[in-house]
Amino acid sequence: DGDDMVSVAEAIIVLLALHMKNIANSVADGMDYIENMLKTQLITAIGKEVQSSDFAEFVRFHDQKLLKNEFAPKPFSYAIRRPNHYPDGVLSIEKQNGESNEPIMTITRKLDGQIPPMYFSINAATTVEFTGDRYLHAWVLHRFAGRQEDSFQLVARARQFSSFLLLVGKISGQDSFEPQDAIKGEAVLQLPFACREDIGSRQFRASGRYHPPEQRRGTDATPFEPTALPKDFKDAISSLSPEQQRFATAFREMQLESSVFAVCLIQLKPQLEALLNLPSDALTKEIKLTQDLLSLFIDYQIPSDLLSFDGDKDKPASEKVSTVKGHVGSVLKVIEETKEKDLEAAQKEADMAFELNQAASM
Repeated sequence: DGDDMVSVAEAIIVLLALHMKNIANSVADGMDYIENMLKTQLITAIGKEVQSSDFAEFVRFHDQKLLKNEFAPKPFSYAIRRPNHYPDGVLSIEKQNGESNEPIMTITRKLDGQIPPMYFSINAATTVEFTGDRYLHAWVLHRFAGRQEDSFQLVARARQFSSFLLLVGKISGQDSFEPQDAIKGEAVLQLPFACREDIGSRQFRASGRYHPPEQRRGTDATPFEPTALPKDFKDAISSLSPEQQRFATAFREMQLESSVFAVCLIQLKPQLEALLNLPSDALTKEIKLTQDLLSLFIDYQIPSDLLSFDGDKDKPASEKVSTVKGHVGSVLKVIEETKEKDLEAAQKEADMAFELNQAASM
């Protein structure tokens, strides 16, 4: 009847909708049952539930079988050393777990032949040129959705009485390195090295800004700016004008060119020898002199002209070192005298303030 509020047609439609809903729920329950059955069979066949670490071990096992030794992934763990010298330390990126910290596996290529130098800027007026062994790494990280993410750390271990400068940053050009943080290695440095997911991309960050020894109690995280995935970027600029698209594309190319994470290690003793006009290996056994030099340069900002050897270049290495020791001793003596004068002046001010307070209270 057309006058009824609910007709037979509406009742049939509601009944069909409810029936379709029940069918959909039954199909979903059936698929869940089949998936759970297959998962149970797979776990029974393997003997355990596969985690991301197990899958990484599976890939690593087959990489060793299928790839040649020069192309197979290798542990990211390197000795910090000069030729014909005992290692000054070890640099590695390690996965943190409850049992042991193992280095990650990376596909590595060492650049051979005539390698041009690279540069990084200390400030707007100073640029440093550096050379040395150069490695390129590719790291494949396996991660399952809904599982707890693994944590990693960049670890630099320094031997006793050896030190180096660790720079963490990114490659900003063909021959330029842009340091974000720096710290002098004296014992064991453990810098958090994690993956984060922003705008659909996974970027890296490392923390560990340089602090003087008396201030080393914490670190500041330094994130690297994320970049969008190609599909997300294409969708984001589809509605822009041609001029805006060209600008966005050029800006993205600039971001991608400076998104390669990089680590630079500088051994301090060879640099001190070159700075002070000393022959190679002159400071190898001069432990106290090396520590005094680093303290003067870092803590007191003493110019190198006051400490370097400027005499006859043909003199023996022992005489050159003795001359530098004399310069260092003279500067340290001046510093100690200045400290004593400052302490004496502070003591006099404190005594004067105490006497004035006593006179005012009488």
